[in-house]
Amino acid sequence: MNVIFFGGLSRSGKSAFWPLFSSLEYTDQIQNLAELDWFNTAYLEGKIDQEIYLELVKVKVDLSSWSSYLGRYLNSNTNDRSNFSRLRSEDEYLERVSREDTEQVFLEYQHLTKNNKFIPVFYTDIKLSLEEQKKIGLNVHYIHLLRNPYRMYNEWIKTERVARNRQPSSRMMKPRKQIKDDISVENETADIIIQDHLMWIENETAIKFEDYCLNPEIVMSNIAEKCGVRLLPFENKKIQDANVPRNISAEFDLPLLSSKNLSDDRVMKLNELQNNYLSKIENQGLI
Repeated sequence: MNVIFFGGLSRSGKSAFWPLFSSLEYTDQIQNLAELDWFNTAYLEGKIDQEIYLELVKVKVDLSSWSSYLGRYLNSNTNDRSNFSRLRSEDEYLERVSREDTEQVFLEYQHLTKNNKFIPVFYTDIKLSLEEQKKIGLNVHYIHLLRNPYRMYNEWIKTERVARNRQPSSRMMKPRKQIKDDISVENETADIIIQDHLMWIENETAIKFEDYCLNPEIVMSNIAEKCGVRLLPFENKKIQDANVPRNISAEFDLPLLSSKNLSDDRVMKLNELQNNYLSKIENQGLI
């Protein structure tokens, strides 16, 4: 089964892609399944072995895809950008929720997935090797979103991502893991941003949020090509909902939130990464 894994750190701008992903032919609505990343965390920390890890991923992908096809758990909260009718249509929503859980419908679902006419999409950072994909019968197309390192650091600090993660109770539902307390929140935040940036900046699966803001059709065409699907024309209301194209000139004068708890070497590294990153953004943020 063909699936798309759309990765990227929190605050990298993934939600801006929700409206236009409906223009990728045969793709399902994006599903945000934290469990996939939790399984990966447990595997990398040695809490589960590879066989269990892959089986958990396979079962979660299969169950979620089938449930989505049946219209189960579709987001109907009108306040959310991921509301199904907002991203697709009321007619498709009604068609989904009226499907019966029967053998005949399941055979139809299998036929569609086998012929790449129903392609599940998941927000997740897990990366499976070709061997791992083969073991569980998946063919994964990867997209990894990057954003201005200064913006990423500032957003993580303002939203207290690391600080809240260190608390025993918060809205950030997560698996139990060892919390770093030997470095400052600011330094750990910088390390996360720097590590992710260096890991993906030269990877062929990487796309830049700023490029999407400036040239959404070019970026979405690139994604369509990577995923082996056709890009359909954008609906005007979807373009408006995504708020693209947009002017991002402010990104080029963005200051880094200062703190005495952020070490000088990390400040220098973030500055280096940002300068190199922004120098390769087309049109320098002007539209």
